[in-house]
Amino acid sequence: MRSTGEVMGIGYTFAEAFYKAILSTNFYIKTKGIILISVKNKDKKLIVDLVKKLISYGFIIKVTYGTAKFLQKFKLVVTIVRKITEKRPNVFNYFKNKRYTYIINITKRGKTINNSKLIRIVALQNNIYCNTTINGAIATISSIKNNFQIKVSSLQELYNLKKLNLY
Repeated sequence: MRSTGEVMGIGYTFAEAFYKAILSTNFYIKTKGIILISVKNKDKKLIVDLVKKLISYGFIIKVTYGTAKFLQKFKLVVTIVRKITEKRPNVFNYFKNKRYTYIINITKRGKTINNSKLIRIVALQNNIYCNTTINGAIATISSIKNNFQIKVSSLQELYNLKKLNLY
């Protein structure tokens, strides 16, 4: 799934620009809490460093069974959570209790897409930030834990700074 809307964020780094773009969508990415991660097999190797970074930031990582088995090979401390279609307590219970602060849910097509769709719908209903691509997750995590000074500038101001080689 790809987004259909467009927002713009300008910053001195990609992480700052991305952070501002996310803020413009009225989402606030929290810097602590519980993160749900469920990733298709093809992308599992790409999330190892991301999960290490999230753990170092102090997040609690909840993952589905397949993702947990993979991450535990790298000695990462994660907690297994059942999928929505499995017996309770499962992912849905954590949603009802408003426990998640951020979700990384990357699936392939087929039967897993229905579970993924439910997760995205419930995340949206509960105003929980959710990434559905590995590139989105990388960008989001690069912007977490940075204390960006939020300065709003017009395009004209930025154009003038560029002309003066100040930006």
